[in-house]
Amino acid sequence: YKPKGGKEGSAQLAEYKAFVAGLRRQLDPVREPALASKARYDHPWMGPFSALQWQWLLGAHTLVHYRQIREIVKGL
Repeated sequence: YKPKGGKEGSAQLAEYKAFVAGLRRQLDPVREPALASKARYDHPWMGPFSALQWQWLLGAHTLVHYRQIREIVKGL
């Protein structure tokens, strides 16, 4: 999914911060039991991931977007 714009940068940043906070609230209660699970869920490109692998991927992927946002803000 690629957004087509239409929102001010400050609105996008506020939405992103709310997303991160909400995600943490959702993940924190299930993190410990989930990380110990042997269950796997397929990544569409990389195959089956454990909960721990999904957590690492989420962190790494979020860092990519954070760096992109930082570069965009520098150009404003």
